[in-house]
Amino acid sequence: MNVRNHPEGIVRRLARSVGRAMLPVSRLGLIRRINGTERLETQVWEYSHPEWPEASDGYSVLFVSDIHYGKLLSREQFDRMTGALATLESDCVLLGGDFGEDPEDSPKCICLLAPILRGRRVIAVPGNHDICDGIYRGALEAAVKGAGWEMPVNACVPLTGGAALAGLDDFREGAPDAEALKRQAQGSAFVVFLCHNPDALADIVPPFYQLALCGHTHGGQVTLFGQPIFSSSIYRGRYLTGWKRENGADILISNGIGTSLLPVRIGATPQMIKIIFRRGPAGHRLMESAISGYAGKNRKVGG
Repeated sequence: MNVRNHPEGIVRRLARSVGRAMLPVSRLGLIRRINGTERLETQVWEYSHPEWPEASDGYSVLFVSDIHYGKLLSREQFDRMTGALATLESDCVLLGGDFGEDPEDSPKCICLLAPILRGRRVIAVPGNHDICDGIYRGALEAAVKGAGWEMPVNACVPLTGGAALAGLDDFREGAPDAEALKRQAQGSAFVVFLCHNPDALADIVPPFYQLALCGHTHGGQVTLFGQPIFSSSIYRGRYLTGWKRENGADILISNGIGTSLLPVRIGATPQMIKIIFRRGPAGHRLMESAISGYAGKNRKVGG
């Protein structure tokens, strides 16, 4: 299959051409001030659950998704993200897919991140932009292996004592197998479910995980009165952003870092999320939130 000649690929290339033409305008004056791509929000959450292993109290993960490295991601955006990666310490870094805007960009992004994350445990799953109907899976896997990272696809790996991480293949472009994950997760006291697209969660009833971490939606990327102008989810606002709870399981959906098709974000500031796990009554508490970048240099907004 020639991806570039695929009808959807042609439409995407046309949209990206428009987006690239918008780049000079999107970074000028008033437009730059209202464009959320010029900022990055770092959130630190304390998440407690009665089934989290007591011996792993205080274990932390840093969740980053949807970098979309490519022509729509400025050097300033990339440097802002890597600066936050270096500042926010964690026991493990979880990467939620869509490393590149085009699948050819994904291995390049991984190669750039590898030295920045050297010495840290990194677990990643693929996104739809990374593998494109599975055609680019080999290149992605080679880049992940070269970086020394783990990429469990439809597989479980130990996260910390008594807790496991279940990684799902991409919902749109891969071959997700939640039943295989459910079998592998048996016996784990707590399961963190890492998947790119939250649409995959709707069919997993009852859930075999306690917490799911997802990206893909970009928080709507461009929203009006809290609703996305265009939704990348088949469920539209159901899995837009932030914390959700379904069928007794918790879900956290990140706005991600970059953009797709157009270099614009309105009402959906880029995010990087740190989670500190605690054993205790079910709940989550925002410990710290700060916005850095244009018109918001190191501005603390919560905590």
